[in-house]
Amino acid sequence: IEAVLIPYETDAPKDEVRVYVEKFLREGKTVYFKMRKDLPEKRQLQEYGFVPEKLGSKFVALFDESQIVSKVDMVAGVYSTYLYDMLYLGVPVVVLNTSMDYGEGMIVGGLAISYSVESSDQEVLGKYATVKTRVQELYSIISYIDSHIKNFA
Repeated sequence: IEAVLIPYETDAPKDEVRVYVEKFLREGKTVYFKMRKDLPEKRQLQEYGFVPEKLGSKFVALFDESQIVSKVDMVAGVYSTYLYDMLYLGVPVVVLNTSMDYGEGMIVGGLAISYSVESSDQEVLGKYATVKTRVQELYSIISYIDSHIKNFA
């Protein structure tokens, strides 16, 4: 795993998420921090305690991830619809273990991988095949339902 995308999440325990960002950077990963377009950049970085100059060149804050999604090996977050959006694009999702359990439903539903500070790339990759199969099953069901609903419209 070389690149991780982490979205800004309004109610996430930001100090806890920062610990994961620092871990990824220590491991030599590129961390893309996806910011919200409706909030000032400085505010979002400050809330997480991110100082890009101190984090180094492998920390990239951005508003538009469309150019880098294909380069990302996983998306890591606590909760948010953004994580579900990334599932649809086929990007592996990990839910960071924090004091907030909002994203736990994704793990229980087999859509995401639980990730702790002690987790390794091997663990994530080992679990990903099962999660990927589950996600593909769900999207094939949704596609099937969509196609049949259109027939009734």
